[in-house]
Amino acid sequence: LWKLNNSHLNDQDYIAGITNIIQSINSLNTCSFQTKWELCKIEIRDFSIKFSKVKSRQNNNKLQKSFSMFAMNVSKTIMKTQN
Repeated sequence: LWKLNNSHLNDQDYIAGITNIIQSINSLNTCSFQTKWELCKIEIRDFSIKFSKVKSRQNNNKLQKSFSMFAMNVSKTIMKTQN
């Protein structure tokens, strides 16, 4: 089961990717509307899952960097108070 992460709808990169998918599938002249719709759903799902993974990794990296900087600041503060 897959659910769309609504927060991605505010991301311009996500919107551009979905727009490209829709335009490329819509340009297929040999397919029926139903086939295009089914292809569109599959492609959007795959794109969304990959996009979510990339965003999650980026957010985790930012969080790790922030935590590292926080830990360094705490260490510096402790060292100053001990001197």
